[in-house]
Order: sequence, then C-alpha cells, then structure tokens
Amino acid sequence: LPEGTNLTELVCGYVSVSYEFNVSDCDITRDYICSKEVILIPSFGPGNLSVSDLTSTNVTISWIPPQYPSYSQQQQQQRDDQLTGYTLTYSGVELDINEVRNVYSADTLSVTLTGLEEGIQYTIQLNAFTNAGTGPATSTNITTLESAPSGEVQNLTVVEVNSRGMIVSWSSPATILQNGEIISYRVVVTRTGSSVVLNTTTESLCYSLSDLYPHVNYTVSVSAINSAGEGPSLSISQITDSEAPSGEVQNLTVVEVNSRGMIVSWNSPATRLQNGEIISYRVVVTRTGSSVVLNTTTESLCYSLSDLYPHVNYTVSVSAINSAGEGPALSISQITDSEVPSSEVRNLTAVAQSGTITISWSSPVMNDLNGVPTRYTLRYSGVE
Repeated sequence: LPEGTNLTELVCGYVSVSYEFNVSDCDITRDYICSKEVILIPSFGPGNLSVSDLTSTNVTISWIPPQYPSYSQQQQQQRDDQLTGYTLTYSGVELDINEVRNVYSADTLSVTLTGLEEGIQYTIQLNAFTNAGTGPATSTNITTLESAPSGEVQNLTVVEVNSRGMIVSWSSPATILQNGEIISYRVVVTRTGSSVVLNTTTESLCYSLSDLYPHVNYTVSVSAINSAGEGPSLSISQITDSEAPSGEVQNLTVVEVNSRGMIVSWNSPATRLQNGEIISYRVVVTRTGSSVVLNTTTESLCYSLSDLYPHVNYTVSVSAINSAGEGPALSISQITDSEVPSSEVRNLTAVAQSGTITISWSSPVMNDLNGVPTRYTLRYSGVE
C-alpha cells in the first residue's frame, strides 16, 4: 500500500483499506474499499469443554471452537474457518508418566482418550491453533473411575515368628496398579491340611497373628482393597517355632511279658500336640519299692525290657521329645511272670517230742521267691 495508507478497520482477520483517487479530470472523489485476509492467533480457548462416558480407563472429551461474544455470526464463522486444528495434552497428576500430546484437525470436536489408568486424576488442556500460532488453553481435571487393584501387595515378609504367633508386613501395590485409593487389606491364613483359620481386613501394612499352633506350616495371603473391589493376593508360608510336646504318647501297651522281661509299645502324641517333629522317646522304668532301674531314650515306638525280676511290679513311663524339649509322660504298670523259687527255704528246724516231730522254716529271701508261694512240699524218711 502507498505510504500513508489509512488502516481503518481490523475485523475477523481482514484489513479494510480506504483511500481516495481522481477519475479522469472529474472532480468526483470516490472511496474504494480493498480487503486482504490476515490470519490471526486465536484469542480464546476452545469453548464448552465437557467430559462424558467416563470409565476406569476411557473418557470422551468434547468442545466447540473458540467463541467471540462481540462478533456477528459471520465474523465468528470467519474466525472458525481460520482454525487449523486443536492440540490436546493430558497427564496423570499422581503418576510419574510423560505428558501425552495429541493433535486433531479443525473439524474434530470430540475425541475419546483410551488406555488411562484407573482411579487417577488427569489434567486435560485443549488449545486451538491457526497458521499464525496457538491460542490459550482451556483446562479441566477428570478422575477416572476406580477398578479393583490389578497388582499384588509388595514385599510380603514374616518379620517375627515364635511358637504361637507371627507378624507379617507388606507394602502397597505399585501406584500404577492400585486403580484407586487403597482403603484396606485382606489377610487370609490357612494351615497345612486344614481350612481357613483367619479371614480379616486391616488398614495397616502389618498384622500380628496369635493363637497359632507350634511347628505348623501356615500360609498367609494378603490382597489390597479399594472402593471398586479386591485385587490379587500374594502369599507367604512360614512354620511356627517348636515347643515341647503338650500331649502324652498314645496307646501305651505291654505287648509281651515273661518272668524276666517285657515289651512295651506306643503311638506318637496327637499331631496337634506334638508341637514339633518328634525325634525320640524317653523310657523310664521303676520297680515298686525301689528307685529308677532304667532311664533311656529310643527313636522307636516300642522298647524291649530285659534283666527284670520275676513277679515284680514294674512301672514303665514313656514321653515324647522334640527339638524344644520333652512332653508329659504316660505310664503303665505290669507284674512280670512268676518263676519257681531260686533259693531254699530258710531256718529249717525239726523238734522231736514223744513220737512227734515239729518242723518249722522261713520263706526264701524275697528276691528269690520269684512269685507268691502257694504251698510248701515236705518230704521225710527214716534214716535207718
């Protein structure tokens, strides 16, 4: 344009130029308008930014072109026609992930974002742009719906164990797998060969188990829970410490007896009372009126006693032993069989008087009786 051209109007990307000139010796002055399009940067962000069809992983975003309240319908259309497209960016507020940027054509006014993370707040920004540049953003925040956690708890560990309890601890699932706010944890405890012995929830990251049995293999399973449901569980197994057996041996029996020995047998204590692996049994034998005559251990479930005395009452006591100690004893008494006396009667005397002989004696010593005397046999004859 010539120097000094007067720019009188700038509307909708068009420049109106007004200038005067003479036509062929006429004194008539006329105005001629010349218009030239100028591409402008959008002054406003896209309008009516709205969210619909929100799920745990998807959301639909809709909008309209930037709106100019003071423009006529024609002028608004002219600005719409200048648009080249839209830039949509979004990122998770709580996730350490890269910002995602998508570019859409000018005639796109709705898009569906997929592959989002469950239960996460996202910031969404939308800019309109022309060939001249990018306009201001319109923003909104959305939070995807929660779904049950898709990840297991982490670092499940037994931090302390004894014969009657244990403490387990864990960490929350990875943030990206929580799919919402974790509100509690389910703790399920099972015992080998048994059903569930505990099913409870806790808001803590550890749990103390009590009232367990010694030397039993327990499996502890922990799963995370949010408002949408329960996630997969992670399990750990732990054998509680041993205790001395709390139960007696069972079925203690004398299976064979004679005058000089006997064989006794038994079964292990009830499994739940063993409190550990039974490694041996203590056998203690006492004789009535005497001290202990035998104190020994055996790994067998029977024991053969020998070198006993005939017709003596013996008490046999058996107790189970594990690595933690010795349990209570169970006892049984048995009298050995009799034998013929092993020594003569004592103090044998004879007194003759008026054709009568009085004979008297004492029993053999107690240890030689080998039983209870039932009768005495007397034999006599004349010498001459």
